[in-house]
Amino acid sequence: MYIIPAYKETIRNRGYSRIISGAKEKGYEVHFLNLQIQNKSLYSLALKAIKKMDKNCVIFGFSMGALIGYYISTLFPVKKGIFCSISPCLDGDLKHIRGHKKILGTAVEELNRIKYRKSLTKETIFICGKKEMKFLVERTKKLSRMNKGKLIITKGNHKLDDEYITDILTNI
Repeated sequence: MYIIPAYKETIRNRGYSRIISGAKEKGYEVHFLNLQIQNKSLYSLALKAIKKMDKNCVIFGFSMGALIGYYISTLFPVKKGIFCSISPCLDGDLKHIRGHKKILGTAVEELNRIKYRKSLTKETIFICGKKEMKFLVERTKKLSRMNKGKLIITKGNHKLDDEYITDILTNI
């Protein structure tokens, strides 16, 4: 299982340790992919990750990590993708997010040009919180339908709280 954390997060941030422990209990070997997007090409980050992966793996990402993981899954077929609170940043979506240029830097122009494509994963799971930014929830629903994936809407917001983590661990 490859974990791609959110923007400016590491596996030491709250929630990831429980996800790592739960994945290991289910027999997964866990790897951390530190793929921070600021001022970097999404395509080059994806190629860097693919070199480390095999087709029987699981990709897990949260927020910007979910977007990166999803993009990887459109280029490289894997067993399962778990995309949590996927950042809506492709195909013109950034107009809905305040401060996106400050956060993403030079990556903004590339992201706006990339179209959402269908994931090549055998199984996709999309999770987001009911109280998240409305556009994020709508984008998650669209991606779930487009990929014939499983959609889970937790009660919470954009954070790895106990309920969110329980939903993740149930679906790993």
